[in-house]
Formats: sequence, structure tokens, C-alpha cells
Amino acid sequence: MTTPEGKLKDYLVKRCRELGLYAYKLSFENRRGAPDWMVCGNGKLCFIELKTSSGVLSAAQKKVLAELGTSSGCRVWVCRTENQIDGALAGLCYA
Repeated sequence: MTTPEGKLKDYLVKRCRELGLYAYKLSFENRRGAPDWMVCGNGKLCFIELKTSSGVLSAAQKKVLAELGTSSGCRVWVCRTENQIDGALAGLCYA
């Protein structure tokens, strides 16, 4: 049986495949707070953290997501639903 967050992961990977995007599972060595996924395609990049409807970002996640958004110029998304995943991916589908 898949967890609610596992279902979101499966949906993200499936939609990336369908849209011709690349999804990479992330972890940062010796540092907490990495977003779950880096997704790229069409010369664009975003970071996605998957959370269930009741999931809460840790202090480390909030810090890293803010740093990535500020320093990279990339969009950073926290997605709790399939519709939010679709919204995050839409920005990568158009050149």
C-alpha cells in the first residue's frame, strides 16, 4: 500500500515522463532540508517539496527552500495535491 506522499511522488514522476521533463530525487550531503525533487526541462528548473495535506515543513526545510528560491532564481514549490503538481510543472512546459 502506498502512503499519501508516495502517491504524490508517483503522480509527479508519471506527469514528468508524460510531459518530457526530468525529475531527480534530491538529498544534500551533511545538510537537512533538501526539497524532495528537482525537475527540469525546456531550459528551466524548479524544486518541489511534496507534503500531505497535514504535513508541516521543518525549520530546516523552510530555510533551504527560501535560500534556493532567493539565490537560484528558480521557482520553489510545496505541493500537497495533484493539481498543485500540475501547476508547478506547467511553468516548465513552455519555452
